[in-house]
Amino acid sequence: MISTDKELSEKILLVEDEPDVAQLFRNWLTHQHHEVDVVGNGTKALIHLTVNKHKYEVIILDTMLPGKAVLRFASSIVINPVQLLY
Repeated sequence: MISTDKELSEKILLVEDEPDVAQLFRNWLTHQHHEVDVVGNGTKALIHLTVNKHKYEVIILDTMLPGKAVLRFASSIVINPVQLLY
């Protein structure tokens, strides 16, 4: 069986507070046939993950988010294994 790019696409959650950077990543990832949801902070990301359990194969996290949201978010997702890219 031959795999297509569509079959290889991953569902990605992008956590990025800079709209221009988020749009750049979203454009590039969707061009690579990935489904991308973007949220602007760690709190929204936690809510998004709670509502959409087991939906994402990859989370891309801006580690320079303001406050302690990054630490809270990262420690929360350890419970649900996913790939975490820095």
